[in-house]
Amino acid sequence: MILYIVRHAWAGEFGDPRYPSDFDRPLTDEGRKRFRKWLKHLEPAAINPRVIWSSPYVRCKQTAEMLVEWLEKSTGRAAELSYCDALRCGADPAGVLAESQRSFGGGDEAWVGHMPDVSYLAAALIGDGNAAIPFSKGSIAAIQFDDRPQPRAGELLWLASPKMADI
Repeated sequence: MILYIVRHAWAGEFGDPRYPSDFDRPLTDEGRKRFRKWLKHLEPAAINPRVIWSSPYVRCKQTAEMLVEWLEKSTGRAAELSYCDALRCGADPAGVLAESQRSFGGGDEAWVGHMPDVSYLAAALIGDGNAAIPFSKGSIAAIQFDDRPQPRAGELLWLASPKMADI
């Protein structure tokens, strides 16, 4: 199975008085536009998760919803979208993995979360839980497993950033 770890797209600035709670901070219009453009660049990667797990924060939900919409247009198949409290800001890799184990149904998955959480999660899955892998906004990593996601059991297939396409 392949697990896609996704950092949310470009959101409003932290501390913006329009969003007194960080939970409610949405993607910007420009962030939506850039992420859609980025997904078009990724079409050759044949991303096709069965389920997409997202942090319940608004910016992650919006990123996950755009991913679902793009997948349906590019593959003709709709991915299931679920929200996972374990992916909230400050996510602990062990908590995310425990939640994943409880709900794993087979097939590829995508997890949409925050920095620095996604960087520590990816590192824990490919071998070093003490390291961090940089994820710019909108970046996606593909990690392959023989079965289900387990610490130190994944192989990093690729990590792609919108910066690669000047987006």
